[in-house]
Amino acid sequence: MKRKHCIEHLDDAIILAYLDGELSRADARMAKHHLQSCWNCRSAAAELELLAQTAYTLLSDVDEADMVQTAAAKAEFLRRKVKTDETSEEKLRRGTSILFQRPVSSGRGGVRTTCSSLSI
Repeated sequence: MKRKHCIEHLDDAIILAYLDGELSRADARMAKHHLQSCWNCRSAAAELELLAQTAYTLLSDVDEADMVQTAAAKAEFLRRKVKTDETSEEKLRRGTSILFQRPVSSGRGGVRTTCSSLSI
């Protein structure tokens, strides 16, 4: 008696689970048997394995140039942040000193202002 060819193929998620060793023994046995007999699924498994290896390689490789560029960008960011913070503090001091000026009579009918000092 001839065996019927299986038309269904393994889903990519099943193939990945098989490659990662995440299937139960029974499911792994069925997947292995199917992969041995199905060229399409073997091809898909090889492609998925290559994609996984490529992703791992890309994510795990640290390029020296990238590290230097990242460090330089971080230093520039921090330098600009300090400068911006200092500018903001200076503007706040000037605005605060103007805000707290109060009129004081000069004795001759004129009005002069004095600034109460605040330390921020």
